[in-house]
Amino acid sequence: MDQYTAEQKSKSFFEISSSQSLDSTGRLGALLFIFSPVLEAACYWWLLNELADYEFRRNLWGPGLGLIACGISFLGGLVMVIVGREQRHIVREVDCDPTNKLWN
Repeated sequence: MDQYTAEQKSKSFFEISSSQSLDSTGRLGALLFIFSPVLEAACYWWLLNELADYEFRRNLWGPGLGLIACGISFLGGLVMVIVGREQRHIVREVDCDPTNKLWN
């Protein structure tokens, strides 16, 4: 049989409810993070087609700059998702129930 002191019975605990959402910066970052690898794959395909040209009329600037821009936008999107979060916390004080073993 458990014995509870007056201090244990009157002890109060805190319950924290949290929610998280993305603001406009976070949404833009999520779009960049998701769609820049798809665009980067298209630039890579373009680069392979330019390298396969046997007449040496290659234009490597377009796909090269596209690959660099997509890589930077992927990393920038990741940072924007992390920075563009809104977190809300609701803290409530809850009294201790001595019969509830979860609190003790």
